Amino acid sequence: ISTLDHLFWITENDDKWDSTYIQTANIDAFSTSGWDSDSVFSPIGNNSTKFTGSYDGDGYTINGLTIDRESTNYIGLFGYTDGATIQDLGVTNVNITGKYYVGALVGINKGSTISNCYSTGSLTGTARYVGGLVGWVENTSTVSNCYSTVTVTGTHSNVGDYVGGLAGLVRDNSTVSNCYSTGSVTGADTYVGGLAGLVIDNSTVSNCYSTGSVTGTATGSIFVGGLAGEVRDTSTVSNCYSTGSVTGAGNYVGGLAGEVENTSTVSNCYSTGSVTGDGNHVGGLAGLVRTTSTVSNSYSTGTVTGDNFVGGLGGYLYNSTVSVINCYSTGSVTGNGSDVGGLVGRLRYDPTVSNSFWDTQTSGQGSSADGTGKTTAEMKTASTFYDADWDFEEDGNGNDDGTNGGASGNGTNNYWDMDQD
Repeated sequence: ISTLDHLFWITENDDKWDSTYIQTANIDAFSTSGWDSDSVFSPIGNNSTKFTGSYDGDGYTINGLTIDRESTNYIGLFGYTDGATIQDLGVTNVNITGKYYVGALVGINKGSTISNCYSTGSLTGTARYVGGLVGWVENTSTVSNCYSTVTVTGTHSNVGDYVGGLAGLVRDNSTVSNCYSTGSVTGADTYVGGLAGLVIDNSTVSNCYSTGSVTGTATGSIFVGGLAGEVRDTSTVSNCYSTGSVTGAGNYVGGLAGEVENTSTVSNCYSTGSVTGDGNHVGGLAGLVRTTSTVSNSYSTGTVTGDNFVGGLGGYLYNSTVSVINCYSTGSVTGNGSDVGGLVGRLRYDPTVSNSFWDTQTSGQGSSADGTGKTTAEMKTASTFYDADWDFEEDGNGNDDGTNGGASGNGTNNYWDMDQD
């Protein structure tokens, strides 16, 4: 595959969607912006006939692809994949609009593998499942070593958006690893995240990050997070971070995740962006943590502003089976209502907070629903954490996990290292 004509031939021959393809040159697709309504680029794969083959981009790009199908589902270069493999491909300067299941590379990725791929440009979904690279990831799919800088917008309210900088939804034992997103993300309804809108059903996100701003414009329960809008149902987020600002007009807003629930885990993660929620349950790392979920070895440093249940790390911890272990926060915390704390805004039904701290000076909060308050000087002293039995031993990853040793000279209190490369 070396020309736009070759690519167009694939779109027109669905009996060849089980074949193996290799791209041998960069493809200029800018002319697709001038195609009339009868010949708008048609994605490879749909709900009736899925793409089940393999496509190897061999390091080349498809540049300038335009798809304007605001009332059509399964939109992307590939509309629907099932058991497919896509690798080593860049889709750059895209201008894509679709309805449900919209991604620059793939609309729905079912039981498929995507690796070493990336996307740039802008993308809009007028309904659900909208992602900068993939709209929907399911059924033990794998997305690895990929990135997106796409500006992502979900415009439809009252249906649930599921909007993410890389993927709108990650579900059903799927894995996203060694990926990142840098584009801004805006959603008009629920589940809006810098990397993924929703991570659910025993799925895993690891060694990933997001740096773009994230905005949820709906009111009510919206779930907005710097990395993920919500993490739930035995899912795991590990070795991840977010640095972009997070703004939500409703409830459940967090620097990393809007909500973590139902036996899910967040570990070795951090967020540094400012977090602003116009409603309740607002946290520097997570807005709400509940139902047998755990947050460990994680921190937040961004400013946090909300109404009720506002905390430097977590806005609200709910249920006796919830645990926060070896965490800290240092950002300024402001709440306009009740239950505002330096580390945690509110506890209910006796969750566990252990060996966790907040900076009483930088936060502007002398109290917290739980945790231990320390001065800035104490927060920059390693003994504060050694005395709480934090583990600074080398763990075999090539980094000294206690790199900063004594006082943290950079003022960011990074007392352990993460493999971010």
